[in-house]
Amino acid sequence: MRKAITLLLVMISMGLTFAGVAFAQEESTVNVTVNDTSGNPVVIANPGQDVNTDVIVKAGDEGLLQGFVQVIVDPSTGIQFDPDDAMMTTTDLGIWVSNSDPIFGGFLFFNSATQMWIWDIGSVDSFVDPGDTAELVIPGVVGATGDITVVTNLFNNEGTRDDPSFELESTDSFTFLSVEPVVNNTTTTVPMQDTGLPVALAMMGLLAVLGGTAYGKLR
Repeated sequence: MRKAITLLLVMISMGLTFAGVAFAQEESTVNVTVNDTSGNPVVIANPGQDVNTDVIVKAGDEGLLQGFVQVIVDPSTGIQFDPDDAMMTTTDLGIWVSNSDPIFGGFLFFNSATQMWIWDIGSVDSFVDPGDTAELVIPGVVGATGDITVVTNLFNNEGTRDDPSFELESTDSFTFLSVEPVVNNTTTTVPMQDTGLPVALAMMGLLAVLGGTAYGKLR
């Protein structure tokens, strides 16, 4: 009897484990990198250098309803964004659109109340299907020295369109170092200036000096 009960408990435990695996849902995620103009992740940069902040969102099993991403730069002067030239796309959209586009534009803006940049994915694609992606590229210029970090927070509407309830889905960050460029202080040799005095005339002057000296001694 005990063996039968033990076997039954083992079977129930295994059943619950497999059920948990079967019903485990993939959450939506956000990833951010700061790239140079060649598309390589920045490790060390200089103030004034052009960079592109790349944010990629992947929708989980439940999709992404009216999703948006907070983009925070620390320090705030670390990267000076150019929002007008920011570009975004989604799997459904299939094309890249500019933030200054008369139809799709306005998806990236600065919220002065929270001092954060907001990427409003939902304004372009109100529902990102499960497994689909959305991507944002923000051009900018490095504006400070030291460690510069870009933080992204992805929010999803867990409620309905009429009764929204936004919750944090995922967060990611990227850090690089900005340093002043090294100035190469090399010593240069200054060439002798040409006086323009002919060699023959110079020799005559030298002989005149020597002759005068000799004459003085004879006297």
